[in-house]
Amino acid sequence: MLITLCSPAQKLSRCSGTPGSVFSQHNGRNWVSFRSAATVKGSIDKTIDTLFAALATAMLETIEKPLEESVKQFFDELKLAVESLRSDLAQSIRDKQTSQEQQKALAERLAEFKRQVPGLQQDSAALKRDVQPQESEVMA
Repeated sequence: MLITLCSPAQKLSRCSGTPGSVFSQHNGRNWVSFRSAATVKGSIDKTIDTLFAALATAMLETIEKPLEESVKQFFDELKLAVESLRSDLAQSIRDKQTSQEQQKALAERLAEFKRQVPGLQQDSAALKRDVQPQESEVMA
């Protein structure tokens, strides 16, 4: 026996079995209210939406945030390493330029000494000739 209530979505009937199906709710007086498929679908959709929202929140908290923090930490460390390498490279370039400038100055001084060598050799030979007679007098 079906009794129609105010809402066409819900119907009552006598029951003699165990309550608890998806479509029925036992009222404890041997009357069961049956909901329409649309009502059940809406309830299921709402429950699924709630579960997926909870899943999304849990995923955000347990996966995405730690992953983002790990990636941020990795790139911060990478940035520090790159900055360190960049600093070392810049210092190496400055050292190389300084070394090249020092080598150039040294080469210029050596070239100047080289130009002076023939004159110094002549002066040295002349001094040696002047000293030899005096040396032989002292030795004798």
